[in-house]
Formats: sequence, C-alpha cells, structure tokens
Amino acid sequence: MRVPPPYVPQLSTSGSPVAGPAGYRLAPSVESAPPPAPKAGSTAPLPSWLRLNLRERILFGLVILSLGIAAAIMPQTELDARQNHDISIIAPLAKSDVKEFSNLPTSSLRDSASLIEPAVFKASLTDNARALHCLTSAIYYEAGLEPDAGQRAVAQVVLNRVRHPSYPSTICGVVFQGSERVTGCQFSYTCDGSLNRTPSKSHWARAQKVAALALAGKVEPTVVTATHYHTTKVHPYWASSLHSMGTIGAHRFYSWKGNAGKPGAFQQIYRGGEPLPIPNLSKSSLALAPPLDPIDLEKAYEAGLRKAVEENRQSERAQAIKANAIEADSARRHGLPVPPSSEKALADQSLPDDSQIKPEYRNSGTWIVKPAA
Repeated sequence: MRVPPPYVPQLSTSGSPVAGPAGYRLAPSVESAPPPAPKAGSTAPLPSWLRLNLRERILFGLVILSLGIAAAIMPQTELDARQNHDISIIAPLAKSDVKEFSNLPTSSLRDSASLIEPAVFKASLTDNARALHCLTSAIYYEAGLEPDAGQRAVAQVVLNRVRHPSYPSTICGVVFQGSERVTGCQFSYTCDGSLNRTPSKSHWARAQKVAALALAGKVEPTVVTATHYHTTKVHPYWASSLHSMGTIGAHRFYSWKGNAGKPGAFQQIYRGGEPLPIPNLSKSSLALAPPLDPIDLEKAYEAGLRKAVEENRQSERAQAIKANAIEADSARRHGLPVPPSSEKALADQSLPDDSQIKPEYRNSGTWIVKPAA
C-alpha cells in the first residue's frame, strides 16, 4: 500500500484565501495584508516610544538623566583622580630633580640655578592639619577666584616665606603674621574681617587641593623666589624697590633684588610647631612691634648677613693665628727654625689672662727702681 506524501500548502502572494486540506482554509498572508485605513477625522498613530505607560516613561527618563550626569562629571572625576595620584606619589626632591619641570613652557621656566630646592612640609599630624588649614585659607581668601596658576603662586609665596629667615618658620605663623594689627597685617584677610564669612565648600575644596600639592613639595617655578605680591588694582610704594617676577591673574609677584632674594637665602628648616590657625590675639607689645615693611626686612637681612660674614672671617683668622702659634712653639721646643709667618703669628697672638693673680701682686719680683747702669 502506498502512502501519499504529506500535504504542503502553496503560499500565495495575493490576499485571497489559500486552499488547504479538505475542510480547511488558510488565513491570508500577513506580509501581503494591507494596513487598516485610518478612520475619517483621526490623527496619525503615535510613535512607539510615546505609547509607554507612566511607569515606563519614568524609568526611561531616569535612564536619560543618569547618562547626562555621567557625561558631565566624568572629566572632573578624571581630574580629581589625577590630582590625588599626584599627591600620593610626590616625595622630597633634590636639586637634580628640577628636571621634573622641564616639560613646562620655556617662558615660564627660569634657569634651574634660580629655583629653590623643593621640600616637603611635614611634621606631626596636628602640625600637618594646621598647616593645611592655614595654607588653604590663604589661597581661598587671597586667590579663591584665580586660575590654578594664580593659586599655586600664592601658595608658593607663603612657603617661600616659611623658608626665609626674615619670617616665621611655620605656615600659620607666616599667614597670621601681623594679624593683631588693625592695619598692616601681611595678608589682608587676617585683619579685615574676611574670616567672619563662611567659605564656599566647592571653592574651599579646590584651594585645599592646591595647598596639599604645595605642602607635598610641588614647586611653582613661575614665581621662583617671590616673597611678595599685590593686586593689579594697586601700586604699593615698595613695588619699585623689588624685582618684578611677572603677573599671574590679578596679582603681580616680586622678589628681593639683593642677597635676600637669592635661592641660597631660603635655608630656614621647617620643623613643625604650628600655632593655632587663628589670628594673633596678643596686643600688649603691639606698640613696640617692628614694622613689616619689605624694604626694612631686606635691609635687616643684608645687615645680618654682613655681620655673619665678618664674624666668620674673624673666627677663621683666629683659628689660623692659633695654628701658626702652635707650629712656632713646637719648632722652638725641638730646636727647629721657626717659619716667619708662625713667628709673627706667635707675636700677634693675644692670650687670655687666666692666671687669677690679684692686681697688687702682679708686679711681685720686679725692680721697684732699676739700678744705675
């Protein structure tokens, strides 16, 4: 008995029904079915994304919002991560490490011989916290709206003063120097009432990042040895007596012209001991306090330097005379000829009188009246 093959219906491209097995009719092809005609007076159908229910629309809006926020914060997040990475890898630098700044523009990078040796300002946890707060406040109130280079330059001026013997050896001491005065404080915000204003959190955080990098040893070479600055809106009397380092943002920066402004002068060592990060309260000796004039400070430094050089020269001369005198005495004891230089040194040597003989007995054993010749 032969079995017939299974029936395979023939697909039709027309919209008419297709005959099938006995008693069955196939539906028209979906692909060929014409779309239903819109009713008279009705509008065009809405797009599929507008036919969402309320919950789906809320979820769709949240997804779009999250994508926009991510795109906005990604550049700042990358910048923050890069800056935090810089803070973690900065270590004390040596003079040979000035090459770190070789990638800076030539116009902003001065001769490496004029750079101050980078240093890390680090002590106890209390000192570190106070130093960071004081330096952050100086950056915030003095250059809160300045570009990054302007904020770094202000921080560099503060740290330059900490390392100069003409100023206090602590960061808070430098920042609040003269703050007990009504006028004449070193940084105007410490005595003009600015500290009574609550700082902006975002601007304070930005200033704090700059301060952290500066304390970790990041040198700002554009201002090099600058110890003074003022806004471009004023022209103080001392500006022409100092060496101009250029203008960054709204500030002009200056260094001393003489030995006080050379890199070798910035040798004061930071050992911590930070005072409280608040303005000075003592006003008892304010009338006797010396002025903080930049020109007077430079003159005092030069006078102290000349005195130190002269004392060192006299000490070296005294040591040389003493050595020659010992050499001459040793030669005499051994019957050797005494060098002329040593003989003169022995004659010039003034030995201290430590005999402890009373004055009335000093001439004992000498002639009262010399006998006649």
